[in-house]
Amino acid sequence: MADTESPTEEEIIQRIRKTEELLRGRTDWSEENRRLHEDSVEALAEAGVFRMRVAARHGGYESGARAMVSVASALARVDGSLA
Repeated sequence: MADTESPTEEEIIQRIRKTEELLRGRTDWSEENRRLHEDSVEALAEAGVFRMRVAARHGGYESGARAMVSVASALARVDGSLA
């Protein structure tokens, strides 16, 4: 497994901001279908959100609680159901 540096919480938040338009565009669909749109899930995965609490030895970022709260807050500003 490659030994790469994990992104900072700010880098992940910047990635979220880059996909904000896409995420906002899926809110009505998500509300109607009572689940996140596949495009939203893919955008979150590409931003690295799902790897934040995964151990580094398993390819994750091992982000702390403070980083998780910061990222969740950024997601909630886009769409509360994302957080």
